[in-house]
Amino acid sequence: MSTPEESVWASDLIGAKYAMSLNAIGSAANPYFPYIRSFNPADFGKSRTSAQRWTDPEVVEMLNKYTRVKDPAEQKSIMDAIQLKVAEAMPVIPVYNSPSFYQYSTKRFTGWASAENPIVSPVISNANPGRLLQLLALRPVAQ
Repeated sequence: MSTPEESVWASDLIGAKYAMSLNAIGSAANPYFPYIRSFNPADFGKSRTSAQRWTDPEVVEMLNKYTRVKDPAEQKSIMDAIQLKVAEAMPVIPVYNSPSFYQYSTKRFTGWASAENPIVSPVISNANPGRLLQLLALRPVAQ
């Protein structure tokens, strides 16, 4: 076992040069984005989030169907089926969850993402385009 520098570790994950690794998938307001980035064979070899190179045609089809459905109840049903399939078949040992933390103040602005208003993943990261949507959702508090 070794603990390489992050750049070596990420490069080895992307190039599938490992036998076992500790890794994570991204977070988002719902599981669609992390799942399509992780389980879509077209993304294998492009990102460390697809390093497990696990895919299932049924999961990919359900992810594609998810994007064509507008009804939130049907989307939830599709995602429930995907998550069950992943939990049963993906060769992974969950070690910990990876919660997202951030803080905000409603003193001057409202519209922040929260448990009651899950519009985006609010994590501050260059890889999170949802931050722009968060910015556009903010409204000044009347003075």
